[in-house]
Amino acid sequence: IHLVVDFLLHQRLGNVDIIGVEDGLDDCVLHAVFSILSLGLFQLLSAVFPGASRSGSTIVGSIAIGITREAAAKFTFFLAIPVMLAASLLKILKYDGSVSGHEIGLLLVGMVTAFGVSLLVINRLMAFIRKHSFTVFGWYRIALGVIVLILGAAGVIGGGVLQGAA
Repeated sequence: IHLVVDFLLHQRLGNVDIIGVEDGLDDCVLHAVFSILSLGLFQLLSAVFPGASRSGSTIVGSIAIGITREAAAKFTFFLAIPVMLAASLLKILKYDGSVSGHEIGLLLVGMVTAFGVSLLVINRLMAFIRKHSFTVFGWYRIALGVIVLILGAAGVIGGGVLQGAA
């Protein structure tokens, strides 16, 4: 929660400086609370509709309330960190301590490698976002969704829609 509040307090929403220099602390807190609740509602969409992207809904919600594309993407990446850490911790806890030292070493190497690759990819994506819109990602999601629906209906993946209804 602190990360979300801190991030939003340092962003600009439209013409209003959320840091509160011009509008006072009360407006700053009001805008931060509005932003957090709005983004939470957009994330709820990804939970309610199967296949909806959590990151996509957060970015769309951020842009809808006036946050820049770049800030929206950064926020989404920051927001993913606690989620991924919690998911990893949950998987580790499911093993009931039956993890060997070698497996922990492999896990750490994998984590460090994934973190390094993520930094590189995020830098490239942020450079792309500064120059381009998210339109290409939207068309990609639509095309992929149509392909998955066709393959599912044909029974190539997922057992087929018609077979599941019988």
